[in-house]
Amino acid sequence: MKISVELQDPFHFPVYWLLIGLVAAVLGTALFVYAFRIRKKMEEDRAHELKIRKPAPGAMVLIRRKYLRELAAVQKEYSESKIDYREAYRRMSKTVRMFVYEATGIEVQNYTLMEIKKLRIRSLTLLVSHYYKPEFSVKSKTDVNKSLEKTRKVIETWN
Repeated sequence: MKISVELQDPFHFPVYWLLIGLVAAVLGTALFVYAFRIRKKMEEDRAHELKIRKPAPGAMVLIRRKYLRELAAVQKEYSESKIDYREAYRRMSKTVRMFVYEATGIEVQNYTLMEIKKLRIRSLTLLVSHYYKPEFSVKSKTDVNKSLEKTRKVIETWN
């Protein structure tokens, strides 16, 4: 039986099409990586463009006192078992965020942890990271008093 269709060898087609495809794939990947890096750099630059205002030295003393009193209230309510550890951490987070807002003008009370990390305010990032697990997990081994002390120290030493 005679077959009228003849198959061609796999490499019978010109090799330059394969090379063109490979070059296009490499260029496409490079363009994607470049665009991703540019976007990330722009986000970082935007975070640094925030205008951080500093309150007057006398005002800073008043701001510190206000938020240290709030922390003392949290500690008192926790020690009297009026609030649980989760509520204590929620209130510590709110207190330090509002303190930073009044001290800098940056509205961190509405920021996620990732947005706070982009600000590169190390003490705030560490505190908020520290609060996340006890604030959101079902069970957590926590030391509320130690966390209150960390928060108090950040407020007292804020520049």
